[in-house]
Amino acid sequence: MSPKDPSPGKPILTEALARFFEFLERYTFFSWVRKTFHWEGSPRFVEGWVVSWLAFSIVSFPLSFLQWPSVVCWLVGSASAYRVYEIVVYAANTVLFRSVRGPTRPLRSRERYAVLILINYAEIILWFATYYSLLRPHIFAAGMFPQELMHDAWFAAFVILRESVVMMVANTTGAFAPHSTGALVLVTVQMVIGIFMTLVVVARLINLLPIPGAKADGTGR
Repeated sequence: MSPKDPSPGKPILTEALARFFEFLERYTFFSWVRKTFHWEGSPRFVEGWVVSWLAFSIVSFPLSFLQWPSVVCWLVGSASAYRVYEIVVYAANTVLFRSVRGPTRPLRSRERYAVLILINYAEIILWFATYYSLLRPHIFAAGMFPQELMHDAWFAAFVILRESVVMMVANTTGAFAPHSTGALVLVTVQMVIGIFMTLVVVARLINLLPIPGAKADGTGR
């Protein structure tokens, strides 16, 4: 009597993580909008939502070089941090746990999702650049640049934006040397988010590569 092959066990860890991220998704701006207005989403609204937040981040970054009242800093910082949380949660649910949760919300197209995730990626870069701008006295390495250059808003803006891009893509920095707890936490958080989001973007772009021998219609004829 031959022993029976053991039946494969359920992916307990994967299901647990999928349920956890599904729980996190319930507490996002986008989920709140859907529940409040009993709306399941349309392509145009989703795209408008993504582009609107990108526009908000584009406007916020240069304005961060002005002297903001503390309450404005807290409001913009809280809203944008919650938005970054939303992006990461939705990216995890779409890329990592889609097969576990099932096709509850099928993707419209791979190309569309790749474009949206690239916009999300740029938005995160701009939000962290805004945070670094607000923490300028606590973030730059001493003596890295002449003081007269650091008082030039254009120069400081390009340095901060470059460092935010490098932090996301390469997970390192050249001009930043955090000398406050808040700045150190901020840099660490962007490093972690940068690793994950970079992998997500690369995975989506690889998924768009044409199969050798296949034509644009996918028939390969």
